[in-house]
Amino acid sequence: GVLEYAGGIALHCCAGSSALVAARVIGRRTGWPGAAAATHNPVMVLAGGALLFIGNFALTGGWTLAATDDASSAIINAHVAACVSGLVWLLIEKLRTRTVTAMGLVNGLVIGMAAIAPASGLVSPGAAILVGLIAAPAGYFGLRFVTETLAIDDSNHAFALHGIGGLVGALLVAIFISESFGGVGYGEGGGMIGQLVAQMIGLAGVAMWSILATLVISYGVAMAIPMRISVAEEAGEALAPPAPQPVADAAPPVPEHSAAPQG
Repeated sequence: GVLEYAGGIALHCCAGSSALVAARVIGRRTGWPGAAAATHNPVMVLAGGALLFIGNFALTGGWTLAATDDASSAIINAHVAACVSGLVWLLIEKLRTRTVTAMGLVNGLVIGMAAIAPASGLVSPGAAILVGLIAAPAGYFGLRFVTETLAIDDSNHAFALHGIGGLVGALLVAIFISESFGGVGYGEGGGMIGQLVAQMIGLAGVAMWSILATLVISYGVAMAIPMRISVAEEAGEALAPPAPQPVADAAPPVPEHSAAPQG
């Protein structure tokens, strides 16, 4: 059967596939790509990434519904994979652009968490390091492909991070679960090839369900309300209070002229 520990397929892959379809249906933002659509608040990006990073420990560790060794192992692996992936993403940024960004760090952390999710309680910490090493370049170049080649405005990079991360992790768990890598091992009569086939079937089923359901829901909503806001609303002009109109000065009073006395 399909191995899925903490939502790599059911959560991350599903959300990433749906996000890509929704982004394609809704369309691009005004000014994208360009400075108008660039990340403008690194502090909020780091704050949101930190909340997601901490909350992910509850997700992976709480999957066992008990305070057990499996929960501890899952939390350690999630921490290791996310940190390694974040550092590798920054390294790729530095080599390609000669700089590093807060958005890059958060991107690396997120795809590391997504990639280790299906394997977090099933593999060793050493394998979690390898998952992080593989996930970061997959997400980095996947993001470039979505934005530059496909020209899809996925503003939160949901497909490149969650979708590709869940995909990579779901495939790698079939390899790193092997006892030779320190994993829990395959079931009776199982092996690496059979497990890889099962993982691909599970991924394909979830992806197709997510894509079809998102298309039906998106076009159903579009028949009732617009899916794309106006340019003025996107720029914030429609939400801004109207500018006060200058009050014209009152006309000066007309002096009264007394009638000339009659001679």
